Amino acid sequence: TCRNCLRFNPILARFLEGVNRASDDGDAADQTLQDGTTAGTALATASSTFEVQTTITTTEGASSSRKMVVQCLCVPNDTTEEGADAICRGLGTYCLPFNHENRLALIRLLSVQRVPTVIVLNSTTGQKVTPFGMEGIEKAMSLASCSDNALPIADLIDAWRNGGSGLGWMDQCLIS
Repeated sequence: TCRNCLRFNPILARFLEGVNRASDDGDAADQTLQDGTTAGTALATASSTFEVQTTITTTEGASSSRKMVVQCLCVPNDTTEEGADAICRGLGTYCLPFNHENRLALIRLLSVQRVPTVIVLNSTTGQKVTPFGMEGIEKAMSLASCSDNALPIADLIDAWRNGGSGLGWMDQCLIS
């Protein structure tokens, strides 16, 4: 099991919980893109996701039927089923089963080259918005905790909705 995955998973879980809780309060769920269509962001940790009105059964077994701003599908890239379970446990997201026939194909299709990875997809078009979702989440969560303000998180979601990474060019250069 990857130490970086174990480090990042609680950050991702807090991000998803905070963003989707805000949508319950009406903050971000009904925002529209510049072309006027309502859309959310889809995201993935070494994975991919979709933003739709849906019923999701989380890794804790709880069901939720509501519009979620961000949904996450964890596609485990571990070498063992036990390791994959450890990564997915407690995330509160749907996890593709370790034995799923398309697990490795999905990882290749999304060009995942390092773990963990968060790939942001446009839920309307299915197009990749950015492969730097993890870095964007970490930066937004860090800024939000320093300022006790959720604005960096809202800015990140807005950047994704508008086709951006939510990172400056310098951040992206340092990652690449």
